[in-house]
Amino acid sequence: MESVSDIQKYYFRSNPSNKGAVCDVGFFNWTRHPNYFGEIIMQFAIYMIAVSPAAYDYVSGQAYRALYATILGPFFLTVLLLFVSGLTLQERPGAKKRYEAGSTWEAYSRYLHRTSILIPFPPQLYAPMPTVLKRTIFLEFPIYVFDPVKHADQSKLHQRDAEEGTHN
Repeated sequence: MESVSDIQKYYFRSNPSNKGAVCDVGFFNWTRHPNYFGEIIMQFAIYMIAVSPAAYDYVSGQAYRALYATILGPFFLTVLLLFVSGLTLQERPGAKKRYEAGSTWEAYSRYLHRTSILIPFPPQLYAPMPTVLKRTIFLEFPIYVFDPVKHADQSKLHQRDAEEGTHN
């Protein structure tokens, strides 16, 4: 999933007609961060493969306990991606940048509304979903949500509006 989404985004961005457009092709149509989801799934799969010998009593003693302690790795990675270095650095700052630039905000706002933040889900079902489900089951926590009134730099907006006014 990670490699395929990297290729999809590369092809999307390499097309000059997509400059500044919202990448909503392939996996990006179902989730805004397929790379992060793929990485989390891969780490938990590696954990499950690593502990399978313990489940069949091939390992005992300290090694048995150590195998089960390896669950810390996938959980640590998940916490990092959800709350430290992944989504928190991508979601709100990315939306703020697009909002202040103004040119693609409407399309990006629609994309945010219809596309799951992490867990792949059909956009036709995600868009009408109640916010409480998006916040709980689909992990779209308030720390990721961009509110233009609270988070936009109003001086940049006034400057942009003034520049657009002088060009009209």
